[in-house]
Amino acid sequence: MSTRHVIKDKRIRLFNATAGVLIMLMMFASTMLLLQRQSGEGVNDYSENWTVVYHGKRYENVNLHDFILPEVPARNDVLTLTKRLDEDIPSDSSVMMITYLSKVTISYDDIPLYHYGREDEASGRMVGSGYHYFRIHPFMLGKELKIEIMAAENGAFTNVDPIYMMPTDRLMTTYAKRHAWSMFSSIFLFMLGVCLVGVSIFPMDTWRNRARLTLIGAFALLTGLWTMGSVKFLQLLSSDLTANSEIEYLSLFLAPLPLFILICSLRREAGGWQYKVMQVVTACFAAADVFFIVLHFFGIAHFCISLTMFHVIAALSLLVTIISGIRPLREMNKQERFMNLGLTILFLFGGVDLVRFNLQKYFFPNHIWLSESILPVGALIFIVFLLIGYLMYLYDIMKKETERQTLTNLAYRDPMTGLYNRASIIEVFKQSLDVGEQVHLLLFDVNGLKHVNDTMGHTKGDELIATFAKVLLKTFGKFGSCARIGGDEFVVLVPGEHGNKIEAALEKFTLMEVTTSQETGFKIRAAYGQASSEEVSEKTTDEMYRLADSRMYAMKQRMKANDEADFRD
Repeated sequence: MSTRHVIKDKRIRLFNATAGVLIMLMMFASTMLLLQRQSGEGVNDYSENWTVVYHGKRYENVNLHDFILPEVPARNDVLTLTKRLDEDIPSDSSVMMITYLSKVTISYDDIPLYHYGREDEASGRMVGSGYHYFRIHPFMLGKELKIEIMAAENGAFTNVDPIYMMPTDRLMTTYAKRHAWSMFSSIFLFMLGVCLVGVSIFPMDTWRNRARLTLIGAFALLTGLWTMGSVKFLQLLSSDLTANSEIEYLSLFLAPLPLFILICSLRREAGGWQYKVMQVVTACFAAADVFFIVLHFFGIAHFCISLTMFHVIAALSLLVTIISGIRPLREMNKQERFMNLGLTILFLFGGVDLVRFNLQKYFFPNHIWLSESILPVGALIFIVFLLIGYLMYLYDIMKKETERQTLTNLAYRDPMTGLYNRASIIEVFKQSLDVGEQVHLLLFDVNGLKHVNDTMGHTKGDELIATFAKVLLKTFGKFGSCARIGGDEFVVLVPGEHGNKIEAALEKFTLMEVTTSQETGFKIRAAYGQASSEEVSEKTTDEMYRLADSRMYAMKQRMKANDEADFRD
């Protein structure tokens, strides 16, 4: 197969894989849209007419959509919400609310109904963020509902998120409606990461090829996992809010690391000061990650306390990475160009998302356009650019490898038959004798090639040679090395351990001469001679060749004599 055809075939495979991912993406998007359309029935905003007590001050008839705390709470500050439940609340209704890094106690007429976070704080664990659901029973109607939210960390929250009431069987679909696209992007990123890491396990050309794909997959997986945590999708899988929040923070803190390692590996090939800068950035970021993780799990400072410092370190590391990678386009390969463009897009999305986060937290807590992070979109675009660059890198590798293989074949293979040529079989022959291995040599000479060339043309002569090579491969190819060493001369080299198979193979060879002659229309016959390394005193290629050649010549003379006798008869 030509280089061009091999590359074309590999490009088709890459295209099919990409098309498969896009089809899955479209199917999942359609499912999310359908789910979003069907999930709004029976859901009521229950955020109006609350009484809020904070720092001893009482606020009446509060709409939670508009309420902002006058000051950021310190640890153990309590925010109290009270409201008398309506008498006409439908049966089988539930309330859904979300809190951040806070303990929660819910009661009706001072009778405890639900609590969260006490045990986690008592054991030194971080109090997690997430949704709380509780059912409104008929005996609670007309009574006062009281919700106490106690900050477990400084600056845990700056507002109270809206509270919703809905039929109990609509809890999950209501969540899906609010976070349809975030769910879509997080699951897609996570599954893409799993697929890429899984694919990288299978053998490829070099370890570096697999490592790069693994790093891209790890970045996608961690980004998807962080997005799942940030929109509380993990709560559908586990009710442990602390563990979910730890996964969210941990994946966020670790996500840039495989990215920096990937960039470091790319710059390693070029070397220079850019590579050294990237080594320092990667090492410093890894050290910071270890530091934050140790602080959290030893109970010194939880992830949420280190978040601001992490944002600063991540932003500076990304900025240094971008600036140190700036150089003329002509000096960059295709993968570097796509990576640098993707990095710039990711940095811009990250900056905008950081502004969005702070605006939403401190100024516009319930603004619908500020409630969803856009960083996953930037990460997805960046990963697409990374994959395009990686596929181009693989394509270049495949092209070079195919060209190298073609040149190797030209050097070591006979172009007409595909068998080894004279140089390659002699090399194998010498290596076997040099290490003292027993070896058998069979020398074949095709009869009648000149006659076919003269009477039927050289094209038919070439066809005779190619057909004979196929017969040789079918009979000896499974245990011997077949080669064409001249115009009508062929050699088969058989290791000593397979010497007992030669006689049966020669019988099959003789039979195939007859059947193939009948199929092709011209007579295929060959004389052959056999020699073993055990038969010669000087174990050299020349000595064995002379012995096999003399026996082949003797057989050729016998065949000639038999043909003349048959002609006279």
